[in-house]
Amino acid sequence: MRMCKTISFNSWNNYFKAPFGALKVNEGADIKVIINDESVYSINLIIEKEDENLNCYEVKRINLEKEDDKVYKCKIEPLLDSGIYYYYFEVEVNRYGQDQKLFYGKVKQNGEACEYSFENLNKYLEEPKNLESLDTGVHKYVDDLRNQMTHRYSIAITSLSENYNLRAMPDTLYRIAKDYNMVMSKLCEIINIIVEDTNSSNVKEKIANFDYN
Repeated sequence: MRMCKTISFNSWNNYFKAPFGALKVNEGADIKVIINDESVYSINLIIEKEDENLNCYEVKRINLEKEDDKVYKCKIEPLLDSGIYYYYFEVEVNRYGQDQKLFYGKVKQNGEACEYSFENLNKYLEEPKNLESLDTGVHKYVDDLRNQMTHRYSIAITSLSENYNLRAMPDTLYRIAKDYNMVMSKLCEIINIIVEDTNSSNVKEKIANFDYN
């Protein structure tokens, strides 16, 4: 899932982020990013805040200025409210005439930033349904099938519509199994990333003390 390095950034290094560490209320920060790929044409810093339900929402989006051919920079204006904030970089590149959007966040072991790439998963989820192929547009096929079944109460139904007939079970079961395997494998990867990024004592304590009522 993680691939390095279109950009370089290390929050533990004062060259990239100053001051070091968590910001105080009414304290700003200077951010610098080094680009290692000439295809980069835009970088945004996305700042999110965690609410009382442990959900994050975007509070700031800052476009970095190009200082020179290798360095982009920006200034985080003072944050007026105390709380837990997270940030990541949204990097736009043009490769082989195609625009792409990459996402960079901090790794657990140190302050370095690495790419979080879900491009293949997004392509799989959005691939158009193809009734002529068992291996193309599988998720869209299963998603449409599920949507048509939402008003049904029995799996014994043999015909859902003119497009779906559960008598053709082998093909349908193959697609369902393939979709389940693909999505679950990607969800496991995402969950592992979340576990790494939240594996700190203060976050564990917040989760343990969260009021679910």
